[in-house]
Amino acid sequence: METTELTPEQEQQLQDYRRRLRWLILLSSGIDTLIFFVEAPLILPFMGGSLIIDEIVEHILSRLIAANRMRLKKRYRIAGLIPVPGVTALTLQSLVEMRKSRRHPGEILKALAAPAEDPKLTQST
Repeated sequence: METTELTPEQEQQLQDYRRRLRWLILLSSGIDTLIFFVEAPLILPFMGGSLIIDEIVEHILSRLIAANRMRLKKRYRIAGLIPVPGVTALTLQSLVEMRKSRRHPGEILKALAAPAEDPKLTQST
C-alpha cells in the first residue's frame, strides 16, 4: 500500500471516483439480476436458451453503460459471461478499479488527470 499523503482535493477526487464506480456496479449488477429473475421461469421450457439471451443482453448493456466511463478489458468481458446473477464485466472491472484506488491512489489520480484516450485508436487487453 502506498503511504503518500494526499491533499483534500485529491481525497475528494478519489471519493468521487469511487462513488461513480459504486453506481456503475449497482446499475450493472441490478439490471443483470433483474433480467435473470424475470427470465428464470423460462430456463427449463427453453432448455437454457434464455440464459444465453440473458448473457448477451448483459454483455451489451455492460458495454453501453461503460462506454462513457471506462474501456472494458477483454479478460473482464470473458469473465462476465459467467451465468451468475449480478456478475457482469462492468461489475468485475469496477471492483478491481475500486481496490486499485485504495491500494495505489497515485496511479488512479494520474489516470484521472491524464486526457482520455480515444478507445477507437487503442486496443483493449
